[in-house]
Amino acid sequence: MKPHHMYFLSLKRKFEKELGRRLEKQEKELVDEMVRKQWRENIKENH
Repeated sequence: MKPHHMYFLSLKRKFEKELGRRLEKQEKELVDEMVRKQWRENIKENH
């Protein structure tokens, strides 16, 4: 499993716990987009 995928799952679980419910499709897509953007920024900073 790729690190960004593990981070996505961790963040998804955190949001679900705080909301007290599972994320809806649009919410999952938003979290996924946020993680991808952050991952790209981290890669740029490290190279």
